Amino acid sequence: MTKRRNEQNIMPLDESYFERFARRIRCLRSSAPRVFYTSPTLTFSRSSCDSHVKEQFPLRVAIMVAFFDSIDDDLKEWALKQSIFFTASAPLAGKHINLSPKGVPSASFSILGPNQAAYVDATGSGNETISHVYENGRITIMFCSFDTSPRIMRFFCKGKVIEWDQPEFESTRKKMGIAKPVEGARAIILLNVFKVQTSCGFGVPRHAKVRVDGDEEKWVAGFEDRETIGHWASKRVAANTLHEYQKEWNYDSLDGLTGLKAARRARGEILWVADLQASFRRITAQREALAFGFVLATILSIVAKLVENCLLRH
Repeated sequence: MTKRRNEQNIMPLDESYFERFARRIRCLRSSAPRVFYTSPTLTFSRSSCDSHVKEQFPLRVAIMVAFFDSIDDDLKEWALKQSIFFTASAPLAGKHINLSPKGVPSASFSILGPNQAAYVDATGSGNETISHVYENGRITIMFCSFDTSPRIMRFFCKGKVIEWDQPEFESTRKKMGIAKPVEGARAIILLNVFKVQTSCGFGVPRHAKVRVDGDEEKWVAGFEDRETIGHWASKRVAANTLHEYQKEWNYDSLDGLTGLKAARRARGEILWVADLQASFRRITAQREALAFGFVLATILSIVAKLVENCLLRH
């Protein structure tokens, strides 16, 4: 089954449940955000704009977002059709978080399996992604649509750097389906994808022809805002449910970090207690630093004891 946030709040689903679900739900608009539920034998999608779903089925409905354990064929096809993708990475310590745009996915990015992908990393003036992956392996890939149908998709990954002079570089390149050597390539970033997220993409502008200085006869290629995100938000505000949505989806991060304080208060959290717990989790998560501190303290204690014994003898 598809992984979802707070799985303990979601009832088990089976095909009979989906069949009853499908008979009673109708999509209100073809352009509405979609939520996908998958099982080994059945895939079902519906418009998330149907407000009476929760009343008819005791299922926690995630509006505009879905999570998957792997990359299926539909997600793969959509990703490779996009005109650009982005990589994001960060060091464990330091001030710089890197975000890089990359070229056409169909020419430089390959999805090798349900949980594995790779892209060719060209030589450039920066080296942030390679350095970050070497240090901690964390990397996120994002695709977004600038076409009529909006969508954002992220691959959360653990990466591996394969440099141009390593023996496995050529075999990986061929496995990616890239027949000829890529000029200027310095590495291939191999990606082990542990989670896939899709969301609405309403805030991403779309390709459009725009007027030049308001001239009706002069048009150039450009971008324009979508009306969907404003329409969705205005409907929430009108129904007085926007804060309820924030309470449900904005109170924490995917890693359990504390989120929007207003949402946390609405959920009944005692903020200072939750912040203290978050600080404790952050400290204990630094296992290497804790281990180093313990070893260093032990060594210093032994040295201090030896010095003390030496002074007592004299």
